[in-house]
Amino acid sequence: PSLFIRELDAPFGAEERNVQLAFYVQDAWSPVPRLTLNLGLRYDVETNGTNQGFVNLTASELPFVPSEPRPVDKDKLAPRLGLAWDVLGDGSAVVRGGAGIFYDQLTVWRSGLESRGGSRAAFVPNPGSTDVEAITEAIDPETLPPLVTVMDPEMMTPLTRQFSLGVEGVLPGGVVASMDGLLVQGRNLILGHARNPFVDPALGVRKYPDFGPVTQIRSAGRAEGKILMVRARKAWSRGGIDVHYTLAERKATVDRWFDFIETVPDTATDFSSEFGPAD
Repeated sequence: PSLFIRELDAPFGAEERNVQLAFYVQDAWSPVPRLTLNLGLRYDVETNGTNQGFVNLTASELPFVPSEPRPVDKDKLAPRLGLAWDVLGDGSAVVRGGAGIFYDQLTVWRSGLESRGGSRAAFVPNPGSTDVEAITEAIDPETLPPLVTVMDPEMMTPLTRQFSLGVEGVLPGGVVASMDGLLVQGRNLILGHARNPFVDPALGVRKYPDFGPVTQIRSAGRAEGKILMVRARKAWSRGGIDVHYTLAERKATVDRWFDFIETVPDTATDFSSEFGPAD
C-alpha cells in the first residue's frame, strides 16, 4: 500500500443528554379582498447545545479551545411570511411570494465532531508491507502528537434566509405561464479551519508542536443562490405539454455541506476571500 493509517486510541467518549424544543405559531390574514397573508413564527432551543461532556482537557493549552461549556443559543427566532394575491379576482392572474428564516440543528454535529482529549493516529507512507500487526507494533504511540477537533467557542447555528416572488397567469390560447425568482442566503455555515499549520514544513514543525493537526469547527461560511424559473404548460383533452427552464447561480465560501479551509492563516476570522462560484 502507498499509505497506512491506524488510530491508536480514541478518548472521545462522553455521555450527553439533550432535549430539543420547537414551537411554531401561524395564522392566515386577508387585509384586503383577494390578498391572503400567511404569518408564522418558529422558535427552537437545544437544552444542551453545549460541550459539558466534551470540554477538551488535553487541548487546554490551545488558546482557542474552550475551558468551560458554551452557553445555550436562545436566539433562534425564525419568522415566516407567505402571500398570495388574486389580481383580477378570477384566478387568471396571481402574484405569490414568501420569505423566511430556517435554522439547522447543530447538536448532532457538536457531539459527533468534537473530540475529548485528542486521539492519536499514525500515518505511514509507503510502509512496504501488508502486515497490519507488524506495522502497528513498529509505531510508538508516545511519540505521536494528539489530533484535536474542537468547536469554536462562539459557534453559531447555521441558517438560511429564503425569499421568493412569482407571477402566474393564463395567456391567450389557454397557455398557463409562470415566472418565479428565488434568493437563498446561507449564513453561519459549518467549515473546518486548520489551526495548527506547519511553521517549518521542511522540518515538520507546527505552530503548537505538542499537537498534530488541529481542526476547529467554525460557523464562518456563507453561501448565496439566485434562481429564476420559467414555466409554460397547456392541456388538451388527450394530452398536454409542460416546458420548464431554470437559470441559477451559486456562490459560497464552502463548496459542499462541510468543507475544510487550509489556505488562510490560522488566525483568520474573515473568509470573504474564499467566496466564489460553487457547485
